[in-house]
Amino acid sequence: MAGLLSCLKAEDGEKEYDKYIGAAGDSEEDEDEDVTRVVGRRMSLNQHNEVGMNFQKYQDIKPAAGVRREILNMFNEYKELEQKEHAKEELLAICQQYEIERYQFVGYFLSNALAEKPDDFRRYLTLVLEYFFKESDLLPKAQLLESINVCVANLPDLVIDYPNAAKYAGEIFEKAVEFDIMTKEEEEKYNDHIKKMEEYDE
Repeated sequence: MAGLLSCLKAEDGEKEYDKYIGAAGDSEEDEDEDVTRVVGRRMSLNQHNEVGMNFQKYQDIKPAAGVRREILNMFNEYKELEQKEHAKEELLAICQQYEIERYQFVGYFLSNALAEKPDDFRRYLTLVLEYFFKESDLLPKAQLLESINVCVANLPDLVIDYPNAAKYAGEIFEKAVEFDIMTKEEEEKYNDHIKKMEEYDE
């Protein structure tokens, strides 16, 4: 505590205080370099891949941070209560309120699921495919594929912290073929993209 107070009294108090809490100096520069490196890595993988798709376009039009928090809140609410009808109502309300596309909501919902335990991940994937898509008809096939693309666009960041994310993505592709959202040939290309992404991390 004395050290902290002495920092505050010094002429360069603000700078010294920042160093004390690790918010300035070399550490800040290192953090900036890390962020730049991660962003560059993501853009490279999203723009140049086995699928031949510019996934970066989904990053360029992603919903605002506050909207993504709303999607995460709904995700966590479903995680706790498992109320499908309420989840659907929340999806529709958030899309209308913030004027985002349903495929964007579902894409970020799936992205959140990639950070979960295996059984939980599969429950959320079932909600999307069995309930949102098949039973409720909230999205046509083309838009659900767009949702998968949003999820893939977020993968370069996710695989850094969640090793299972790439494996889960493969399960999404497999189910997409089963539900006639993706062809087998497309599945192979998407899986090749994931493999390249994993090799990039090694």
